[in-house]
Amino acid sequence: PEIRKRIYRMPLEVDAKTLDPAGIEDAYSWSVARRLFSTLVRHDPMLTLQPELAESWKLSPDGLTYTFHLRKKVRFHHGREVDSKDMAFSLSRVAKKRFWIVRQIDGAREYAEGKAEEIRGISTPDRYTLAIRLETPFPPFIQQLAMINCAAVPREKVISDENAFGRHPVGSGPFKFKEWLP
Repeated sequence: PEIRKRIYRMPLEVDAKTLDPAGIEDAYSWSVARRLFSTLVRHDPMLTLQPELAESWKLSPDGLTYTFHLRKKVRFHHGREVDSKDMAFSLSRVAKKRFWIVRQIDGAREYAEGKAEEIRGISTPDRYTLAIRLETPFPPFIQQLAMINCAAVPREKVISDENAFGRHPVGSGPFKFKEWLP
C-alpha cells in the first residue's frame, strides 16, 4: 500500500518537557509522545484494552506471568524492526525512572535500586516473545503497560545518547518525529 506523507502539528500551551517515554510525567509530553511511540497494548476510545505491539498475550493460571507475542515487521522510524529485547530494555528504563509503574515485576525493585544487573522477572525467550513475571498477582498490571512510559524505544539509539533522545525521539508509532519548535 502507498504511504502518504502527512504532517501533524500540535499546538501546546506549554512546551513538552521530554519525548523520552520512560521519563514523561506531564500531559503535554504525553500527548505528543503518544503519536510517536507504540506500547504493547493500548486503550481504544471505549477504554477497552487492545493489542498494539503485542499481537496476542496470555496470563498464566496463577496470575503471575504475562506472555506477549509481538507483531512481526513493526519497525522503528529509523528502519530497524522492534523486538522483544527492545521491550525488555524499555521496561527496565521505566523501573529506573518511573518505578511505581512496574513495581509489581519480580526483581524490579532490586534493579531500580542498583542491586541487580537486570530485572529477573523479564525474559525474552525469542525475538518476538516477551515474558513478564510479577511478584504477586496484580490484575491491573496490564493496564499500566498501556501507559506511554512503557513504549518501545530502540535500545541502540537510547544507549548512544540517552540525554539527546528526549529531544530527538525515534519511535514506532503512526507519526515520525521531524522537528521540535519551542
